[in-house]
Amino acid sequence: MKLIALIVSVTLLLTLGSASLQRRGPDYQLACSVGQSADGSDITCPRPVLNGGWPAPFLFDRSGVSVEGKLSFIEDETRWEPLLATAAFWLLVSALAAFVIRRLARDSGPKLPG
Repeated sequence: MKLIALIVSVTLLLTLGSASLQRRGPDYQLACSVGQSADGSDITCPRPVLNGGWPAPFLFDRSGVSVEGKLSFIEDETRWEPLLATAAFWLLVSALAAFVIRRLARDSGPKLPG
């Protein structure tokens, strides 16, 4: 039971900590509106959105609502599917690491003759 709690704790720590791995794109937001073209369509200036999370980005900067260029779970957009995918990835990594550590500890223990 303690091992499961440890695996879940490590998974949560790695998942939420991965939000500090930030990059811009591939999502875009409207940065400015230049005007209209001759045919009447809008001319805009798209800009890549800051996002955080690895391997799947799950936290996205919402311009006009939050401090721009700084991610926060309270003010910015959290996408639940990528968050769950990221948590599943880290759960697998944590469980595999626990299995390997337990196996190595068991195999390297004292050997009794006979």
